[in-house]
Amino acid sequence: MPVRHLALNRVRQQFELTRLMEEIAQYYNVPHCAVALKCRDGNERTEFIAMHGVTAEAEAALCRHCAEEADPGSLKFFHHHLKRDLPIIIQNVNEVNMLRDHPLVVGTPHIQFYVAAPITKGEEFIGTLSIFDVSTRSDFAIQDCEMLQKAATEAAKILQDAV
Repeated sequence: MPVRHLALNRVRQQFELTRLMEEIAQYYNVPHCAVALKCRDGNERTEFIAMHGVTAEAEAALCRHCAEEADPGSLKFFHHHLKRDLPIIIQNVNEVNMLRDHPLVVGTPHIQFYVAAPITKGEEFIGTLSIFDVSTRSDFAIQDCEMLQKAATEAAKILQDAV
């Protein structure tokens, strides 16, 4: 495929992912939504390919977090559940001992609520579509994840040429 077509394809994918994240953020009434993909270099890291509602400071913190994931002892948001076929829901991050002191909780973007659905390509788990907020959500349950799971499937279709 010529370079020009690759560039246009990536622009289209970014546009479609941005639209999808805006819809998901609005549907769930959350300020933040992100798509993170597992790095193809064999490392146990993820990288953000699209974000919605994330400030430049929060984006820098999230990207630092992804770079630090190479440390096998580090606790990972956006990656630790890639091998799950169901979404992960953390209604109140402060109630999870392992996460309470996490840099993304005590610092920017101050994650208090986190839900992520796996993005798959066939049987392979390639990333996550996540929503997160600075407020807890005690009423969020697995039944509330249907739209997020559908969006993760749509994200996989959008990304089919990129991964």
